[in-house]
Amino acid sequence: MPRALLGEEVEVTTRCVRWPLVMAERRGGVIAAFQAGSLTTKQACALLDVSTPQAVHQIRERGKLLGRTVGKATYYPAWQFTDVGLREDLPRIIAAITAFTTDAVAADRILRLPRQEFDGKSIAETLDDAMAEDAWQILRRLGGGF
Repeated sequence: MPRALLGEEVEVTTRCVRWPLVMAERRGGVIAAFQAGSLTTKQACALLDVSTPQAVHQIRERGKLLGRTVGKATYYPAWQFTDVGLREDLPRIIAAITAFTTDAVAADRILRLPRQEFDGKSIAETLDDAMAEDAWQILRRLGGGF
């Protein structure tokens, strides 16, 4: 029988008590970074040339745009957009990343984290330059496609 059940005191380490707090802080930081690198629904409306937030949400529901609601607002990772709308290769990016995760925050983190093999650039940045094929290889591997 465990000692704690026999009435003996059990020492709880600080690490065990703090771990949930550390994880909550990390999640908060990840969400804050996601929001900072994303467009609001209003900004997405303007870029997509649609008149209502519902139209943007419908595009998201159809799987043609990644987004995440945080509180009462929805955010869309900025790497999905160009100055005139959605990236032409966005369907291909979404297909590759959603084979691994459908969570917009996780997908955003994967695409925006600086990578050593790209000299500190992210996959999202690399998709637009000479190392694009290497970035596509990484995305395909995430989804299990080799």
